Amino acid sequence: ADVIGIRDDMYIGKGNAYMRNVAASVQAGHEEGVLEQRPTLVNLQCDIDHPTQSMSDMLHIINHFGGVENLAGKKIAMSWAYSPSYGKPLSVPQGVIGLMTRFGMEVALAHPEGYEVMPEVETIASRQAAETGGSFTTSNSMAEAFAGADIVYPKSWAPFAAMEKRTDLYGNNDMDGIKALEQELLGQNKKHIDWTCTEELMSTTHNGSALYMHCLPADITGVSCEQGEVEASVFDRYRVLQYKQASYKPYIIAAMIFLSKMKNSADILQRLMDRATPRTF
Repeated sequence: ADVIGIRDDMYIGKGNAYMRNVAASVQAGHEEGVLEQRPTLVNLQCDIDHPTQSMSDMLHIINHFGGVENLAGKKIAMSWAYSPSYGKPLSVPQGVIGLMTRFGMEVALAHPEGYEVMPEVETIASRQAAETGGSFTTSNSMAEAFAGADIVYPKSWAPFAAMEKRTDLYGNNDMDGIKALEQELLGQNKKHIDWTCTEELMSTTHNGSALYMHCLPADITGVSCEQGEVEASVFDRYRVLQYKQASYKPYIIAAMIFLSKMKNSADILQRLMDRATPRTF
């Protein structure tokens, strides 16, 4: 194989560790002559991070604002939003705060009390924000996060503590415990049904026109569910931009593979550009 793609995002403490074990195993297999080449391992989403998503998000942001040099000082609200389902991974919000804080942005993480992400990721985000001249803040107010934001990313996720508990229950094959936890979390979500991206909230963002983002599929109020993460009118207004955001992911994955396989990759890309070969679509 040239590439191994792994998605293992549902079990806290398991997914990323498994990927690292696979990476070490194929490296050893190559060094010992069992494998002719060392396959590239692509993290398609784990319990800690979703790098192909967050890098696609960043490319979308860079293009939207006209260049990476224009990102410093831009405020992004990474906010929890209500969903009628439970158990959504933590890796998207963690990937966003872990990447955006590397670019001098003002990153605001908002969620109801009890919906915290991994503390280790928050520590990394805080350190990176300090190193790049940006900021990283947390609050229990969606309105506070949206106020003056240039980018908003309302997305549901399960509480870190609940995901840890679920991992243990599955490990013990406790299906009754899983069912009880599901009902508990659905009830907990319903207490925060007002955490949704509305036209009113969008009007409080920078110039009332923040870039709305979502990793998709979104829970759209009145469309895919009775009450969800975002009002239908908001989602529809950003529908084309959503398609653009989603379209970057294959290129991100291709770039990861290219960089791992090619030495002097920048020189290779420059030579391809210099050839100016007509492209066929």
